[in-house]
Parts: sequence; C-alpha cells; structure tokens
Amino acid sequence: MDNVTHTIVGVALSQAGLKRYGAATFPTWLLILGANGPDIDVFAGIGGHGVRYLEVHRGASHSFVGAPFVAITAAAIVWLFHRHFHKDRPFPWPAAFGLALAGVASHLLLDYLTPYGTRLFWPFSSARLAWDVYPVVDLWLTPTILAVILSPFFFRLISEEIGAKKTSFRPAAITVLVILALLGAGRAIAHRRALAIIDSFVYRGREAKRFSAFPDSGSPLLWHAVMDTGPTLEEADVQLFREFDPTDTRSFYPPEPSPALDAARSTDVAQAFLDFAEYPWTYVEKNEDGYEVVMRDLRYEKSTLGLTRGAVVRIQLDQSLRVTSEEFSFRESASR
Repeated sequence: MDNVTHTIVGVALSQAGLKRYGAATFPTWLLILGANGPDIDVFAGIGGHGVRYLEVHRGASHSFVGAPFVAITAAAIVWLFHRHFHKDRPFPWPAAFGLALAGVASHLLLDYLTPYGTRLFWPFSSARLAWDVYPVVDLWLTPTILAVILSPFFFRLISEEIGAKKTSFRPAAITVLVILALLGAGRAIAHRRALAIIDSFVYRGREAKRFSAFPDSGSPLLWHAVMDTGPTLEEADVQLFREFDPTDTRSFYPPEPSPALDAARSTDVAQAFLDFAEYPWTYVEKNEDGYEVVMRDLRYEKSTLGLTRGAVVRIQLDQSLRVTSEEFSFRESASR
C-alpha cells in the first residue's frame, strides 16, 4: 500500500495501546519507522532503466527473513535520538525491537493484500504472493482513516477552548484498525464474488485457464478482470451489482515470433519485467528507425481516473536489431 496508509496504521497501532509496551523510548516513531521501513528498497532500485526497481522492490526487505533486519535498523535510528535526548537512561532494545517489528509486520500484511506481489519467503522462494483484495492506493480507505486519526487533534482544540477534558487518541486509533479490518473483510468477500462471476463464463468460445480480479482504487464494487484463455488474454470490468457480459471483453493476442521480439526479450529490463508481470502482453511496431517493442502487464492496464496506465516497458531497436533505448515505467498516458 501507499506510505500514507502505512504511516497511519503505525500511528494507530501505537495509540491503540502498543506504545505502552516495554516502556520503549519514542514508541510511536518506532512503529512509524517500522511500518515504512521495508520500502527502503525503493532507493536501491534507482537507476538502470527501472530494471533495478523491479528486481529489488518487495523483495528482501519485504520478506520474513528481512523483517528483523529492517526492525533493528529502525530501532537503531531511534536509539540515536535516545542518546541525544535521554543520555541518563538506558535504551530498552528488546522493547524497541518488538515495536519496530510490529510495524514491519503491518507493512508486510498490507502489501500482501495488494496485487503488486510480495516475496514474503525470499530467499527461499522468489514467488510474488498477493491476495488482490486492496488496491495499492485505496481512494476510500486512506482518506477515511486519515480523517479519523486526525479527529482527536480537532476535538482537543475545541476542548481547550471550552475548558473540557482533553480527547483521548485511543478511540480514534482503534476505529482506524476496525475500519481497515471491516473494509478488508468486505473487499475479500467482493473479490471472491468477482472471481466466481468470472469463472462462470467462457470467453470467445474458450474457458479461462487462469483468471484474476484486481481491485479498483475508486470503488470496492468494481474489479478489473484478466482471463488467460490460451490463445488470447481477455480483459473486462466486473461490476458486482450489474449483469456481467462475457462478450464485452477486450482481447490481447500474442505477438508473432520475430528476431526483433527475441532481441528485446533478451534485454535486462525485459527479463526483469517478465519475471514481475503476472499477465504480460507484448507487441512489436515497425518504424522508420527500426522497431519498438512494448510490454505491458494487464494487471495495470486500467486506471480509476482513466489518466494513466502502468507497468510498461518500451524497447527501441535499430534496423540491425541493436538496442538504442529501453525503459520501464509505472505511469503512462492512457492516450499514448
């Protein structure tokens, strides 16, 4: 999920009661750092036409093996501040580590709920695990829990004005966690229903060999379906309370074998992308300079606002099939 949501969950875990654990110094910051710590891998992925990002993101730092190392790093950062502000007090390492690890665990759980895929069992397995329940950015969840977690600040301002007792942060924190759980349960039920609908039909006269339903950022009732029939990939929208039309799908056909396709697939960025993509689709275009090979992951073919499509590789080849440019992006204009 996005880092705003991770941060809110870290604060909520602290204010709901974990901040009392072990008398740790700066408990909320330990949980916030832990809740965001696994995303440190985005810095390791800078450069390399995006290939490094695909290779490292949601890998080591997002695994069960890597989680303790992320937690101890977060605790060490807080320890540096502890040395400055509390020189006369010993640093409670076990409590600090436990809180940071709880934050890291919340990050791994929330990321697993999204379609991106998290390598939880690295280095023993490189499989990307995903439940496909929440979108990476949820336009319902994040604003709601942000408003809830900030509400005590406004109530405290009012309380100070009228001289009333200060508002506790704990009810708001618990409410955030309850909303997260309830909306997640609702999305899980909706996801299961969407899969059942997809599995009930044939597409272009063929049954789907495998299929997925990916959540929409803007509506818990809208799911983006991708079906692999063998000869084609089919893409459609599933509205849970509307009749589904299995003939209203968009078909994606595999490319014809060609030397240009082989040359593009041999590049580092293509290899990393094909390892990452769940439903890769490729096409080749001839132009005056040579060839352009485009690879997409149909998980990200649809956008809520219709403004962007994501997970796109573009490889330019000259007439001699030498690579002149290669790039990966999660954002591309839908009109392109």
